[in-house]
Amino acid sequence: MKNNKDLQMDDLIINHTEMATNPIISVILSNFMINKDNESVLDLNSLNRIILNCYNSHFPSFELIISNDLFNNLNKDITNKQNIQVIDSNSNKEFKNKAIDKSKGDFLFFIEEDILFSPILFKKMFDKINNNDYDWVLFPMDPIIDLKFSKNDQYDINEFSKRKTINSNLKYDYLSSDKLFKKKFLKNIDFKFSDNLKNDIQTLYNKGNYKKFNAHYILTTDSFLNDPFISIIIDDIKIKKEELEDLLKSIYNQSFKSFDIYLNETLQNKVSNKYLSMNNLNFLKNNNFKETAVKESKSKYAIFVDIPVIYNSSFLEKSFLKIEEANNKQNHKNFSFLSTPICTSNNKKIYNFSTQELAYFYKNVSSPSNKSKFLIFDLYLANKLINLDYLRRNKIYFNNCNSDILRIYRTSNSVRTYEKFISTNLSQKEMFKSSFKNEKVPFSDRIFYNVHKMFLILLYIREILNGEK
Repeated sequence: MKNNKDLQMDDLIINHTEMATNPIISVILSNFMINKDNESVLDLNSLNRIILNCYNSHFPSFELIISNDLFNNLNKDITNKQNIQVIDSNSNKEFKNKAIDKSKGDFLFFIEEDILFSPILFKKMFDKINNNDYDWVLFPMDPIIDLKFSKNDQYDINEFSKRKTINSNLKYDYLSSDKLFKKKFLKNIDFKFSDNLKNDIQTLYNKGNYKKFNAHYILTTDSFLNDPFISIIIDDIKIKKEELEDLLKSIYNQSFKSFDIYLNETLQNKVSNKYLSMNNLNFLKNNNFKETAVKESKSKYAIFVDIPVIYNSSFLEKSFLKIEEANNKQNHKNFSFLSTPICTSNNKKIYNFSTQELAYFYKNVSSPSNKSKFLIFDLYLANKLINLDYLRRNKIYFNNCNSDILRIYRTSNSVRTYEKFISTNLSQKEMFKSSFKNEKVPFSDRIFYNVHKMFLILLYIREILNGEK
């Protein structure tokens, strides 16, 4: 009985009227308007499907709170239900705030997105929040592959359910229909919805004791999750047709599918028909290519491919999760990029003294010289997952690649992973030269590179001899 209070076993059987009078969860249906022919119209199909979803739930103790405008569009089979409460309001904000005050349930579930959810959703959410000290819980929404549901769609929990890799279980998802709140929490903080949902959700994240559960019971057509999370930006680089083919193959073989590609149109003749037909492959003009890609991308992160590389199939997924995890940790500044070593394809037997690994090592040595331009050893872009908002904010478009990379290292926080996810056939010297315009390395940088590389190797050997590695 303690773990299944929704069954109200002490009363054994209760009638509909009694349950409607004392529901446990209040489901608040607020915004079902869609843009059609430049007009805002009611999405009646979604509204009816969601209401039927609720009545198909394995959790019987709920009420529906709906606006008068929506209620008047429902058929009598639904409007005659005893557990529907209708509220008059002049705006979506006013409706939600009135719903909090007038709700009968101890828990509130707001539905504003177009969703399809499992019959066990309310039961699972209730079990998680009822026996814990959480103010609210989140069960992530997964986007469907198609852009809309059909009228007869039902949510089946099985391994064949069509979902994308990304769900709403991110740092701040700014969505409503994946959260169950304790009404007492909202009342205690005197919470009121505003016209800015993003700020409202941010407030709830900041003030509430919440828990995210990796349970997948909600599908959605919301564009927030259909937008890609990573843009792969490939400029007019020195690359052979077969190398570009291998690069694109390694990208499209990723386990992480929420990406798009921006390709410089000068490379179009090197792209095979197999990839030309992909709907997430975009061609941009050569003029201001990187800047245009940064401004047009809807992604959160980007990778700028500047040398021929091949990515391991788990590279995007693990890199995305690692930087998101780092940013989710409290009391830490946001990380603007993640860096991964590039390994040479033919170096399998001996330790890879890549310029990048030496650069990382050099940064951590105790000698005073660690404040010098050690980053000159890691000037390429193909190994960095970079936050696009950071680039836009600072107007960094990698027009001067070597100086811009030094700048992002010096002015922002970074995450590093040492897993060997990226390989190339280029030598260390070729990789280094690729970061400079026309591959012409200034004399001072060339001297610095050669002298310090030898110095770093000696430092590394000393640590091995001292048993520190």
